[in-house]
Amino acid sequence: MKNKTNEELLKEVYELKEENNALKELSQKQAKENKRIKAFYKSQSSLYASIIDSPNDTIIFSVDKNYCYTAFNEKHREEMKKVWDAEIKPGASLLEYMKIPEIKRLAKKSIDRALGGQGFSEIQFQPDLNIYYEFTWNPLSRKNRVIGVIVFITDITERKLAEQSLQESEARFQQLFTQAPLGYQSLDIDGNFIDVNETWLSTLGYTRDEVIGKWFGDFLSPAYQNGFRERFPIFKKQGYIHSEFEMVHKNDSILFIAFEGKIGYNNNGEFKQTHCILQDITERKQSEEALRLSYIFSETLLKTIPFGMDIVDETGTVLFQSDNFNNLFDENAIGKKCWELYRDNKKQCNDCPLIKGITLGETESYESHGILGNRIFEIIHTGMMYEGKKAMLEIFQDITERKQAEVKLQKNESFLKESQTIANLGTYSFDITSGKWECSEVLDKVFGIDTDYDKTVEGWASIIHPEWQKIMTDYLIQEVIGNKTKFNKEYKIIRYNDKEERWVHGIGNLKFDENDLPITMIGTIQDITARKSYETELIKAKEKAEESDRLKSAFLANMSHEIRTPMNGILGFTELLKEPNLTVDEQKDFIQTIQISGARMLNTINNIVDVSKLESGMMKVDIKETNLNEKLEFTYKFFRPEVESKGLKLISRNGLPLKEALIETDNEKVYGILTNLIKNAIKFTYEGSIEFGYDLKSDGKTAELEFYVKDTGVGFPENQKEIIFERFRQGSDSLDRKYEGSGLGLSICKSYVEMLGGRIWVESQKGRGTTFYFTIPYYPVSGKTRAIGNVDLTENKGGQLLNLKILIVEDDEISYSLLSRVIQKIGKEVLHAITGVEAVEACRNNPDLDLVLMDIRMPQMNGLEATQKIRQFNKDIIIIAQTAYGFSSDCEKALEAGCNDYITKPINNTLLYDLIKKHCNK
Repeated sequence: MKNKTNEELLKEVYELKEENNALKELSQKQAKENKRIKAFYKSQSSLYASIIDSPNDTIIFSVDKNYCYTAFNEKHREEMKKVWDAEIKPGASLLEYMKIPEIKRLAKKSIDRALGGQGFSEIQFQPDLNIYYEFTWNPLSRKNRVIGVIVFITDITERKLAEQSLQESEARFQQLFTQAPLGYQSLDIDGNFIDVNETWLSTLGYTRDEVIGKWFGDFLSPAYQNGFRERFPIFKKQGYIHSEFEMVHKNDSILFIAFEGKIGYNNNGEFKQTHCILQDITERKQSEEALRLSYIFSETLLKTIPFGMDIVDETGTVLFQSDNFNNLFDENAIGKKCWELYRDNKKQCNDCPLIKGITLGETESYESHGILGNRIFEIIHTGMMYEGKKAMLEIFQDITERKQAEVKLQKNESFLKESQTIANLGTYSFDITSGKWECSEVLDKVFGIDTDYDKTVEGWASIIHPEWQKIMTDYLIQEVIGNKTKFNKEYKIIRYNDKEERWVHGIGNLKFDENDLPITMIGTIQDITARKSYETELIKAKEKAEESDRLKSAFLANMSHEIRTPMNGILGFTELLKEPNLTVDEQKDFIQTIQISGARMLNTINNIVDVSKLESGMMKVDIKETNLNEKLEFTYKFFRPEVESKGLKLISRNGLPLKEALIETDNEKVYGILTNLIKNAIKFTYEGSIEFGYDLKSDGKTAELEFYVKDTGVGFPENQKEIIFERFRQGSDSLDRKYEGSGLGLSICKSYVEMLGGRIWVESQKGRGTTFYFTIPYYPVSGKTRAIGNVDLTENKGGQLLNLKILIVEDDEISYSLLSRVIQKIGKEVLHAITGVEAVEACRNNPDLDLVLMDIRMPQMNGLEATQKIRQFNKDIIIIAQTAYGFSSDCEKALEAGCNDYITKPINNTLLYDLIKKHCNK
């Protein structure tokens, strides 16, 4: 057997390792898929009938407790016909069709085991077919009573063969690794040992424990350690290396080592480890030293050589020059740089072999231009030893005239070929009389053919795309030959080698004989696929830009409508409130209209702000502990009045008990998603109910929470499912659309869900309602529970409200006036501070304060600074931050500054009361 080189061994080790990894991934993937399918079938046993009817390659059948068929799929019917020559029928006994007693006994035993309530799987090998089958027996139950068995028979031959291949590959890899004649090592990203083989250990005399985890440089001689530090980053960057260096044997002797290395990467293309092969070349180095002495030439002999020759050292200094070269110069060349003597520009040649260093015994040749009067020389150089040091023997031959002749000969051909290659343009000559044609190499590449291709009329026609063959035939006969016009046509072909469809542009001229009959056509064919693709992309881009412009125009018109319409209601009814002699009912009606318009405009503005934060990347995920049941309870109470005011029923359903409902997620984003979906349901539902809730979904490895919002509203057609979550989209973009809204809510929901690592989808029927679903990962907070309940603001049966002493810190007079009216029912005394400085003094002078409502943005000292100063002398007072900013980072800053909680403006009275309940009734 041929001995393998270091590079071949390294490549084989690397490829075997990659093969092992690929086989492991295939085996794991197939096993995981089979497990998922079995788990699905087991959990969905009540739906076995629909499974049996579905088209698949799995054999499926079910029997009752008397072993009689209740259902089977077509695959099972075919197999029973092939194996037992039986035409099976529903209601007939499975066992009656089995003619071999042992098989019948085993089948009955498995069915009885499943009828006992135990689901199980078993693998059987069919040696006559060389196939592995997996039998899965699952009991079928109804009302906790087993009524039959459903059986799945799956061909798992591919997985079993992959497992066998993996074992064989691992055995081959282990044998190569441990028994390789060369040392092997792998290093981590810092240059520390991950693994070595036995050859490496025996070469250097160490044990495995003395090596693994150590830095590779520690095993090098001191003179090479810094070199390793400098070259290891280069190795990792370029992916391979070849080097020679000195290593220290355990007995302190120095070994000279040849090193071949390659980088291994993970599936993401990132550094994983090095793969390196090492060989002890100490004896070879000693031989090289002996060889050096044999390369001392006789100076007399060298002077007799008839062609130009010199010897230079590693710096290019001339050490010897033949008499032929001496005659060219009329001066002593010894001790001068060779390029200063020979080259016209007096500079070292760019491809001078001295640049990469001298290798003893290595001979190469190259052409050098601009020598001795713009001449061209072929220079043959060989590494050698001269007078005890490395040198380069150079032999010069003037090839100027020969090169000029070659250049002149090749100039036209090279120019033509290069221009054709650049333009992807091939030439052809078609002999119509013989039906044969010839073409350039470029056209071979365009057609995807080689020199052995049958270049006949039939061969040409087979390359033309089937859709274009009749078109091209008619064009050639009627236009080109019939009207004697120039061939000029763009058409499609199918390349012969890879069957890829390409666009080409053909141009050609016909030549006719004396009888006016066509005899030849000469022309060009150019591959214009890229141009055609570019044209197609331009058309798509234009259509996309037009659609985007239309959507944005519709969106801007909608935004103008959604802002101006409620603003018109606010300003108009505010003006009406000024009129005298209004009745109480009229005033209430006007105020309610103003509130509705304000809420509608605020929702539009919030959506625009959320979209802006998502677009700019300012929207971040803020993971905290969240009680889902508490959040659903709050959402239910918040929306119940609005839902019932439309004559609808609101239903909320928790999917987890209290102790499992405490999870880690972004509370605000989950609430935002539910709020948007419930608002959407309220808008489009006129009768019936709205239901929302969640369930825990788990496949045994991962778990997620699946939320839903279901309504009995108007629904929407199937063709809107694809665009309903797009930004700037609504059910209708026309000016006569029936429903209000910005068209951003569902887009925001989709972005929130994706930020949380979930997915969102919708099911709807026109006129029958809609259900939105979304999921988030389930991360339970183990060992913690939190009570859910309502705290009443009243302290006694007489309904007396809590008497709180409250400080409102607010520099805006209107905001203060509004806030003081909201809390006057629960405050025995309300104080007011306009700046942060006044707030600090008020808290210092009133140690009996119960609550501070702290505005964040104020003159002189902001609310965060004021809170920090208050906490220096009062740790117990309740401080609730009120901010007009909607960013979670601002709310986090408020909590870090010492606030107990926060609320965003415009302040919702219900939310404010809930916060006061939460903190002041403890």
